[in-house]
Amino acid sequence: MKKELNILATLALTLLVSCGARAQKPEPVYQKVLPADVNLIPNRISPHRVTYKKGKGTMIYDMHKVSKWGREVYELAIYFGDENVTPDLIYMDMSSLGFAGRKLRMDKAGYTLDLQFEQNTMKGALTPHEGSDYEHREYNRVHPHQAFEPAVINYAITALPLKEGYTASIPTMDLNNGSEIIWANIKVEKREKVKIGGRTFDTWKVISNGIRNKTLWVTTTEPYVIKMKTRGNPGTWELVVD
Repeated sequence: MKKELNILATLALTLLVSCGARAQKPEPVYQKVLPADVNLIPNRISPHRVTYKKGKGTMIYDMHKVSKWGREVYELAIYFGDENVTPDLIYMDMSSLGFAGRKLRMDKAGYTLDLQFEQNTMKGALTPHEGSDYEHREYNRVHPHQAFEPAVINYAITALPLKEGYTASIPTMDLNNGSEIIWANIKVEKREKVKIGGRTFDTWKVISNGIRNKTLWVTTTEPYVIKMKTRGNPGTWELVVD
């Protein structure tokens, strides 16, 4: 039983810190777009609360502005189907949309992840709970530039000047590998009308190859994606439309 729990916990960590098995580390193949790049349109992102469904499960994304570490940032609270459970908290710089921090408490898996990224340095720790099979891990790594949080790469993509054929390489952090920077290579495949729950959205269909290989449908008006599919995994995430 302990072995089975350890396997499940490992899978949970793999999902929640956006680590995926890959044959090789993706490198940039298009023009690089870093946080705070002149091509980004940060004001496309704004506070919101939406629900996604995948199969029989749901996830709530609740984004709002907060004061953290002496500055204003976006706090994205992600609830995995139960608002009574402590959410996964991801922090983004409001002006650059770069990764600012993350706090994740996984009671069933048995660890807490508490990270901060400031002045191009990732600091923090993965702290196992009492009785956990996880080992303590410290993060203290200097990077040449900011990067985006891979679990919410959709916001960086949403803020790009998308059009048919648009390409970019954007840096993301592999938090499960000492905060190594991995590049996501994105390309807008086409403009497409997508109908969800009786509502039709005007979207850009975007292919992203990076830590995870995804297809995203980004609306031309909303600050979030309305549909996302991770290639190799069953099921598609879709916005819940009231």
